[in-house]
Parts: sequence; C-alpha cells; structure tokens
Amino acid sequence: MHIVDVNLPNSPYKIHIEEGLLDTLGHHVEAYYSGKRISVITDETVAVYYLETVTNTLAESGFEVTPFIVKPGESSKSFKVFEKLTEDLAQSGHQRTDLILALGGGVVGDLAGFTAASYLRGVPFIQVPTSLLAQIDSSVGGKTGINISAGKNLVGAIYQPKAVLIDPKTLDTLSRKYLRDGIGEALKYGFIDRPDLLDLFEGIAAEVRRNDPNPQVAFDKVLEKRSNLIRICCESKRDFVMEDERDFGRRMILNYGHTLGHAIERQHGYKKYTHGEAVAMGMYFMQQISEHHGMTDAGLTDKIKNLLVAFELFNMDMKEGYENWIDAVAKDKKNLNSRLNIILVKEPGSPLVHGTTAEAFQTMLKEGLK
Repeated sequence: MHIVDVNLPNSPYKIHIEEGLLDTLGHHVEAYYSGKRISVITDETVAVYYLETVTNTLAESGFEVTPFIVKPGESSKSFKVFEKLTEDLAQSGHQRTDLILALGGGVVGDLAGFTAASYLRGVPFIQVPTSLLAQIDSSVGGKTGINISAGKNLVGAIYQPKAVLIDPKTLDTLSRKYLRDGIGEALKYGFIDRPDLLDLFEGIAAEVRRNDPNPQVAFDKVLEKRSNLIRICCESKRDFVMEDERDFGRRMILNYGHTLGHAIERQHGYKKYTHGEAVAMGMYFMQQISEHHGMTDAGLTDKIKNLLVAFELFNMDMKEGYENWIDAVAKDKKNLNSRLNIILVKEPGSPLVHGTTAEAFQTMLKEGLK
C-alpha cells in the first residue's frame, strides 16, 4: 500500500493506492465520512464490473447506497446529463451532508466532482478512479467540470475530494486502448517532472524489443509496475497542486501536450481518440514546433517519438486538419486576457511556460508543422 498526502491548507486529503482496495472500500470510506447515505455515480461500463462489489462492501459497513449510472464517454460531461443527475439526486433525497462517491474513469470523476461542487452549494465526495488516466491524473487536484460546444472543461470548479481511493487491480479489465490512454498522460509527468518515469518506460520498451516483439508484452510489463507508476505520478501532481492549487502559476505546466491535445480531441468530436492518445501526440507536435523555432534543444522530439511508438501512441493521422486547431486553441481555458500560455520542455524535468498570443501561435503552427 502507498499513501500520498495532499497537504492543502484548507482541504488536505490522502491518496490511498492498494491492490484489492475495492474489496474493503467500506472500511476506507469510514475513515473519511461519518454519515450513512452515499450516492454512487458511475457509468454503464464500470457498473458491470464493480458496482455490485462496491455496493456490497459499503452496505457491510452500514452505508445506505443509491447508484446513479450514466452512459460512458465524453458525451456525459454535458449540461444535459448534469441537470438530470442533480434532479435525480434531489428526487432521491440526497442531503447536504450525504456523500457522493465517483466510481469510474476521468469522465465520471469530472462529472461527479462538478455535481458535488454544485449540488446544494457543495456536498462531500470521494474519488474511486478505475482507469489508469484517472488514477494518475484526473482524480487528483480537485479539477472538475463539463464540456460545452466551445471546448472541453470550460465549465467547472476546483473542488477537492475527501480522499482518493485507488485499487490498481481495476486496470486488469482495461482494454489496450485505455491503457495507452493512461500511458500517454504518464509520459507527460516523465517529461515535465519525473525523468525516472521515462527510465521506467524506456526500460520496458528496450526489454520488449530484445525479447518479444509482441506489443501486448509492453502493456503487460506496465501492469506489473502499476502501483509504483501510479504512486510516482500522484506524487508529482500532488507537488504541483500544493504549490498552485488554483492553476494560475506552476500548475499550468501540467498542461504540457494539452493545448494541442484538446484541439485534436475537438477536431474529431471527442470520439476518435482518447484524451491520453491526443495529449501524447500533442506533446510530440508541440516539441516539433518548438525545436523548429529554436525554442528548445534538438533531440527531444525523437525521444518522445520513440516512446510513443513503443506504446502504440504515435499517430501522424492526428495532424490532419491542423490548420483548424487554432480555433480550439483560441477558446481554450488557458487563453487568458488575449495571452496564451503554452508549455514546452527543454529537457526531461525542465519545463517552461511560453507566453504568446493565439495569432502568433497560429504562425508557429503553420511553420513548425509543415
């Protein structure tokens, strides 16, 4: 078991990482919630695998559980689903002291967190992330939100959970596509803050190349090291969040790859590529642009490419329609007061924030991605 302390001054909490945690979830929840009623928000896919286990262990600890199930995918991060969820909570009699438990991946966590932040002006909630991306990133730090037509996560709140309870065993039911999703985000932490993560991934890739060309083997090796991988990423994000909870300073570095990643997702209707896949290629394209303009040292683009290839994340098809990315970039929530902050990496562990404008960045895109 690993425990990562997030010591925010007004809302400290712990991240528990433990194999088999779901089987004793009720015991863990008791440590953070003294009430009796819990509304579990999950999606149809996760419910099939884990809702019965979660409901039973919570009931064994004396909790009264009401499940709310939404459809999987980004379409559930909408005002329509949010409205229905709040109406259903009201109809069920959910009170201000009752707990919301988010059981699922990033979409469920963002939606449930925003619902908890908004319903009755704030009710307690706990994150129980079941995807790799949610376990290493989106469940930590308090960012919650939904999408609107203008862009992703443009409506939301920073609202910290009472705890984040992670069972790495849930990764056993993930498809390779959604393991890639999480690996893409994990590589981001390697480049911006934790080069030891890159060593871990490069070691796996080299071992697979030497011994077995089957791509599945690389993902199996990642699963073998999952608890340590999750811990390293959570520690990294914890450090950024504790230094800059409201995302106006150093925490912006966590957006490496996201400016173009969000544009790629939007270009393809949030359906063709997962968030982590788009972020991975967003890192590659951003590094390609910055090297072309002499803003970062040469060579890192190739390093990124080699890792993306090893984990089936390199996909130049995402470049299609890049001329339209600037529309999404101009509306991105990081575009503040006509200034756009883009994140670059000089070398692993040495990120920098480059301030520009949407217009100047459009020129950089056109010249750097030819």
